[in-house]
Amino acid sequence: QSVGLESHTLGRMSFGKDPQTKKLKRTLTLEGDTLHQVLFMETGNVTMTEHLRATYKKVEY
Repeated sequence: QSVGLESHTLGRMSFGKDPQTKKLKRTLTLEGDTLHQVLFMETGNVTMTEHLRATYKKVEY
């Protein structure tokens, strides 16, 4: 199972530092007890590039 989310509008605080974030794209994929998340970011200086990759594993106590 997988879902992809993409930003269309990003707000920015007046005191935010450059470079400005232009777009965000997030992909979530569930494989059994493991959730994978990949975040892509585009800024004023860099085209859409992988920014973060995280893996979450279900733990039972």
